[in-house]
Amino acid sequence: MDSEKLIASTGVRIASAVLALLCVAAIGWQPIVAVVAGLLAVFGLILSFRSSYEAWMRMAARLQTVVTTFLFGACYLLVVPLFAAFVRMSDPLRLRRREGESSWITTRREAQDARSYQRMG
Repeated sequence: MDSEKLIASTGVRIASAVLALLCVAAIGWQPIVAVVAGLLAVFGLILSFRSSYEAWMRMAARLQTVVTTFLFGACYLLVVPLFAAFVRMSDPLRLRRREGESSWITTRREAQDARSYQRMG
């Protein structure tokens, strides 16, 4: 669906007017319906006029820059140092070996004879 056809169309204007009426009518008996209908009416009003839509998109681009900068900054300033400190203090994957500990298997549990080789295939 082409979104350019929706912007400033008659259908969007009618739908936003109906949603605004629903918002006003539902205030007394269903506040949740009134809030949702009101938000949808505001978005419909923004889409009803091309100039308001373009201003909305400029504001959204600025907001995206601010929020992205804040989220990545918070991640690098809060999450990464905490994770680095956790990894330095503990060994969650048990990668560090203690002194004298080895992965080398020195002895086998059973004696090797001809029958054990036949069982292997």
